[in-house]
Amino acid sequence: RRSCTDVFCIPVFILAQLAFIGVTVMGLADGNPARLYRPRDYRGAYCGAEQNWNGGPDTSNAPMLSYTMNMFSTTDVIMKQ
Repeated sequence: RRSCTDVFCIPVFILAQLAFIGVTVMGLADGNPARLYRPRDYRGAYCGAEQNWNGGPDTSNAPMLSYTMNMFSTTDVIMKQ
């Protein structure tokens, strides 16, 4: 005697999918989806954005920034201590 054992899970699955779609629509309506894929610098400021969080710099003229730490100067100072 075989029968479907997931009959009670199907409505829960459908409700979860509807909730996921609802949250996605609300997030796209009120949020900024570019924050998910836009690169950020070492301080967390988004590259290519006119307004950044926490009063960050205007990086609208730099679509992709790369700030790196000079490891040789850093390790040199540490080793001399």
